[in-house]
Amino acid sequence: MLNTNYLSQAKLIIAVVLFILLGCKNESTKGTSVVFKQTTKTNLVNSISEETVIKTLENNVYSLRLETRFSTDTLDIVDYKEDIYSSPIILHQKLYFLNHDKVIKDYKLPFRYIEKRTIHKNKLNALQTPIYEICLYKTKTADYYLVSGSDYCNGSECPEFTGIYAMSGQMIYEGFSTIENKTSLQEILLKYNIKLDTLAHCIKTDQY
Repeated sequence: MLNTNYLSQAKLIIAVVLFILLGCKNESTKGTSVVFKQTTKTNLVNSISEETVIKTLENNVYSLRLETRFSTDTLDIVDYKEDIYSSPIILHQKLYFLNHDKVIKDYKLPFRYIEKRTIHKNKLNALQTPIYEICLYKTKTADYYLVSGSDYCNGSECPEFTGIYAMSGQMIYEGFSTIENKTSLQEILLKYNIKLDTLAHCIKTDQY
């Protein structure tokens, strides 16, 4: 009888230990999950609506928010009805780096503004290279945010933007394809072991 009770207690202890271990394992995997969120606000300016969209890329306790304000007006350009980039018009973008939902850094991107005319005869200051994608890249030692922007034109003179940031918001690299940097993008990618062709966690931020 003693041996039977001993075995029953031993089995109970093993079951409890396994439950605790499995519970801890499940908790730890939450840190590898990536969550996408989006919120939208709308107001009217000169009878044309302006919207602010916040897209969030969450990585455990850290997250990156891209705030985009745009006009639903349409650029006055040739064939604007067929041009998918004629509307909306991006007026403002800003990055927010968060830890436990608390902003640890807000960052204004180094973009030029260009005056553009709309089909309603409005003049708007629009971003030259608005962000179209934000990504999370995970390595064995650290995680990074990658931010991509474009002028949406054709040819070698059309600027493309690439930004790489630590979870804290520290800028690791920023560069435009039309401007030569002291340190090249390839050097940074090799140094931090980042492979652009293996990006898995991304948000298309030009889809509203």
